[in-house]
Amino acid sequence: MTGFLRAAAAILTLLLAPIAAAATESVLSFSADLTVDATNTLTVVEKIGVHSEGNKIVRGITRAIPATVIDATGKAVPVKISNIVVARDGYADGVEITEGKDAVNIRIGKPDVKLGNGDHIYTISYTVTGAITGDAAARRLAWFVTGYDWTLPIENSAARIYLPAGSGSATVAASAGARGADTGQATISEASPGRIVAAMPKPLEPGQGLAVAVTWAAAP
Repeated sequence: MTGFLRAAAAILTLLLAPIAAAATESVLSFSADLTVDATNTLTVVEKIGVHSEGNKIVRGITRAIPATVIDATGKAVPVKISNIVVARDGYADGVEITEGKDAVNIRIGKPDVKLGNGDHIYTISYTVTGAITGDAAARRLAWFVTGYDWTLPIENSAARIYLPAGSGSATVAASAGARGADTGQATISEASPGRIVAAMPKPLEPGQGLAVAVTWAAAP
């Protein structure tokens, strides 16, 4: 009987091995380049790497971009998002854009085309007007880098912020976690003049996000 049980266990292990080895769907990486120009227009370029297994990621992804920023007083300020361009794996893909009160929802993918299982990289670029708050002496950018609407974990996330030429010293804060909360694990790895790098090296759970806030002396 012992030999039979051992053989059965071995067979069961072989049968379960492919399931255990199967990769889990997730957002592998989320990086954003945030560039502020002299006119206080924000240009955003996001690169989102995902692993699809045909469960939640079937024909593409949906990116919900928050349509407000928070000024220094804590007030929500509406912004305008435009010039949206998307690509998957370096090629143009289908896109459907829906503007809501709280977010601009970008659905990337063709309704009649299923993705192959595996890794894919999405690129989303857009411009934002109204995102820079403050006055003539000091400017502020508070940006929800990843948003909080992902239903999959984000393995790692980062933002690179580029300020206008001639900008003065900057004060930077980064937070990671659920909306309105902070795990204290986000880091500022670089804060050289005109360039700031914020990151969340640990995974974000579904519903969590990375956010940054930068205040800098305006160029004379």
